[in-house]
Amino acid sequence: MRNLKRALSLALASVMLLGMMVVGASASYPDVTSENNEEAIEVMQLLGVMEGDDKGNFNPGKAVTRNEMAVIMTKLLDLNTKDYAGSSPFTDVPAWAEPYVAACYANKIVSGTSATTFGGDQTVTTAQAALMILKALGYFQYAADFGEDWMVSTVKQASKAGLFDGISSNAKTALTRDAVAQMALNALEADVVDTDGNGGTTIKGDGFEISTGSAKYEAVKVDEKKAGYDGEKDGVQQLVEKLFGTDVKYEKKNDDLGHPGYQWTYKTDKVGPFADEADYYVVMTKKYTTNDFSGTDANDKIAEELGDLVDNDDLKIDNKTELYLNGAEKKTSEVVAALTDKSDNAKFDARGLVVEIFCDDDENSDLATRIVLTQYKIAQIDKVSTKLTKKEAEDNSYKITLDGVSKAILDSDFAGFDAKTYTEDAYVLYALNKDGDKVLDSQIADTVEGKVDATKDGKVRINGDYYTDVTTKVE
Repeated sequence: MRNLKRALSLALASVMLLGMMVVGASASYPDVTSENNEEAIEVMQLLGVMEGDDKGNFNPGKAVTRNEMAVIMTKLLDLNTKDYAGSSPFTDVPAWAEPYVAACYANKIVSGTSATTFGGDQTVTTAQAALMILKALGYFQYAADFGEDWMVSTVKQASKAGLFDGISSNAKTALTRDAVAQMALNALEADVVDTDGNGGTTIKGDGFEISTGSAKYEAVKVDEKKAGYDGEKDGVQQLVEKLFGTDVKYEKKNDDLGHPGYQWTYKTDKVGPFADEADYYVVMTKKYTTNDFSGTDANDKIAEELGDLVDNDDLKIDNKTELYLNGAEKKTSEVVAALTDKSDNAKFDARGLVVEIFCDDDENSDLATRIVLTQYKIAQIDKVSTKLTKKEAEDNSYKITLDGVSKAILDSDFAGFDAKTYTEDAYVLYALNKDGDKVLDSQIADTVEGKVDATKDGKVRINGDYYTDVTTKVE
């Protein structure tokens, strides 16, 4: 048999990975991936709360110290360190951290490990970080609020406030930068509270201190017209509204592939959109005849087929269901056309088509409100050029030419492009927009070289290993 070079194009593992990527929210840091809390990291950078190192990395897995947490809290709350420098009672805080620790101490955000030590070189635990944030939200103004165990009380209240959403760690775990960013974002979206002033009575004696009673905390009311952030129009002030007012906005916006999501704006700078997670996700693996979805009940037939694939027999599609194909909005009647790549006049090849289904959360959980289809293709990179016009060079560094794609694509319009791996002759899995001038999502395809030993049931055996759904390039 001939020696062939085979690019594994549409292998389910690769396509499923692509489908999970969030386009439009590509992180500013090369070491941040979809496994990290990208939205939180991007928002913290936007607001100047957390930044990367001098090499441009965010270091999401690095543990945060108590000194560093004081810096983060000071920046989050926009405390003026000049007003507090030199005022902390702690003797073990280095000069670079002292103004931040002093600012947090003066505002009752932190306390020491003793009367004169802060323990700033120790890693901050989940419970410690949560307590700092809860104090910033207005909780724990009195000693009696802690009950018999400060950690239990902290974890209980932090859970109610939603501070642990997207974080998997126990109370004593050292927090990473990734987790701290997520907790800070959760804090911004949490309600600010105030106390009724009935914090109980504190009785001090020789070697003892007793606090009785507990305060009642209530959410602070806000004028929504002056609040700015509108993630929750409930007449209650969120921390982001208290800190930033109308400078920060949180608005609905689709990403490039048509996923519903949200975009953050701080003054004139924006990050996102950050896509919502679909209720159902599937990669289609078969061909359909034109009769499979024809007739007046096309929506029902589509819903039945997709319902079988996602294991929901009650899935429904109606004329209000929104449909997006590679970022372009379609009518539900165009689903058959959306099953692209005609292999002949009778069949539509939907293999590799990524389908994400978003359902109505409020009224009918089985009604699909939006279906996002993403069709990936494969191409070899013909050329990666740095020869750009003066106008192109203002926002770009490279121009990429793909085999079979008529237009060269600038790197700013090529989602996922990485000059280190997207080199000439590399194979790329990509999703192209309808105009053919923008890559909405991409990933380098796995390739294998060797002798074709056998073919069976759509599989190809190369060097003894079987591969499915391969695209062949003969060299």
